[in-house]
Amino acid sequence: MEKYFFEIPIFRCTKEKYLEEIESEIQQISDYYRRGNTNVDYDFDALARKSFKCSGYRYAEMVGVIRLFHIPGQIRGELFFVSQRISKGLKNKTWSLKGKIFEIWIRRSDTNETIYKRILNRINSYQKESKRVSKCFIDKTCFETIGKHIDYISLQ
Repeated sequence: MEKYFFEIPIFRCTKEKYLEEIESEIQQISDYYRRGNTNVDYDFDALARKSFKCSGYRYAEMVGVIRLFHIPGQIRGELFFVSQRISKGLKNKTWSLKGKIFEIWIRRSDTNETIYKRILNRINSYQKESKRVSKCFIDKTCFETIGKHIDYISLQ
């Protein structure tokens, strides 16, 4: 059985865009409370924030993941994606394998640094070419930080 060694999350949007959407929704709730209570001296923004229910960004907006597998002589990236239509506030997600998105054959002359750069290049080119993830945000920050230090050669 193949084992994966890293997961790179894919989100519906960036965290900044998500926070903007949340602020907009909180403002709408605050305006709703304010409409009938113009004579009342109350912090309607605080009331709106208290009544607003929201899951965290990392769970609520995650729509896919790229899993990196090590197989003797190669590194493979597979895409797992939600089966439902992507929308704001997607809940009860069903995940399915959408297939292999790249495979990198490891040559004897490869170093860990060259393998890391090849993986990153493949992910970047997949994001540009794929219709499925072109509008999504692939969060490579963790991989960019940790991926440099993985011993890809000894994974084999």
